[in-house]
Amino acid sequence: GMGQYGYSDGSYGLPHLRSRMEIPNGPVIRGDDIVPPELTKNTSLDTISQLWQKAPAVVSSKCRSPTDDATNATPMCPFAWVCGLQTMKDEKHLRRMMRPRVRDVDGWNAEKDSGKMGYVAMKTGASFTVLYEALPSVVNSLTLMVMKSYGEKWDGSKISVKVYQNGDAGSWIPVMEEKEITGFHESHYSVTYTYNMDFKMELPVGSSFKMDIALIGGSYFKIQGMAFCGSW
Repeated sequence: GMGQYGYSDGSYGLPHLRSRMEIPNGPVIRGDDIVPPELTKNTSLDTISQLWQKAPAVVSSKCRSPTDDATNATPMCPFAWVCGLQTMKDEKHLRRMMRPRVRDVDGWNAEKDSGKMGYVAMKTGASFTVLYEALPSVVNSLTLMVMKSYGEKWDGSKISVKVYQNGDAGSWIPVMEEKEITGFHESHYSVTYTYNMDFKMELPVGSSFKMDIALIGGSYFKIQGMAFCGSW
């Protein structure tokens, strides 16, 4: 039907078509069961179409068989969120996601500014900790999506990021070098940047991690996405 070609006749207020003619061998919209290619630092416009065409084979190779034990269906990213997705539409959704995991929050909150939501530092020296105990799956990387912007409010904006794994007798072992990320740039646009950080070691199932984030420059910063993940 016409839905194959990206037009849903009569749906969502769209007008009915005056002709039922279909283009022979016309474009076919990808189905809802096809997952887009993974966005990484190596993804480019030159290869994205080719990767998408290969998506069915990639997806089928990663999906578990229906006969697999349900207890094996562990998440690849036990803690992850991205602002703007259907499940993260407003501040209350982000607060609900963060509340069970954050500790020692000082000066950070879920806010929407100029129509763009994020977890926001709103004072000099603002800090918070994310704590996840008893991981259900292996974790070996952290991804942060942060907004960079311009103007007096963003001047000098910078955060420090540290991640630790639990050790013996209540100790915490660093799993990556401290990462500093700036929140300002010279461009007169607000742009979201993605930072991928690989750990020096895998965090095994059952272990715990904590992440300390502190505003070490400026008085404003916005995080728009966060993901602790393992490998496929």
